[in-house]
Amino acid sequence: MTTDVREICRKALAEFGSGHQINKAKEELFELGAALSHYTEGRASMNDVRTEIADVLIMASQLALLFGEQEVTNEMERKLGRLSDRLGMYRENPKLEPVVTNIDYYYGG
Repeated sequence: MTTDVREICRKALAEFGSGHQINKAKEELFELGAALSHYTEGRASMNDVRTEIADVLIMASQLALLFGEQEVTNEMERKLGRLSDRLGMYRENPKLEPVVTNIDYYYGG
């Protein structure tokens, strides 16, 4: 996160409070879900979806500050590593379909 984004997010959290911003994040996530549904049904444009993605990313930046920016970054790196590993598995055997047959594989069990 850039310094400018971080500062704007800190000011928003200070101005509106963490509880309000958590609720706002939930609202923006819901709006993105609705926009994606509308897009797949032909009732929303790509720009509508982009707008909602931007709102969600702004709120996610605030949540990262609230819940620990470094910890969130670490978790993203861990999850991207897992995704990379899965993609490698599919590249090795192109006939292998990415279907979950063992839920423990996805949840580290």
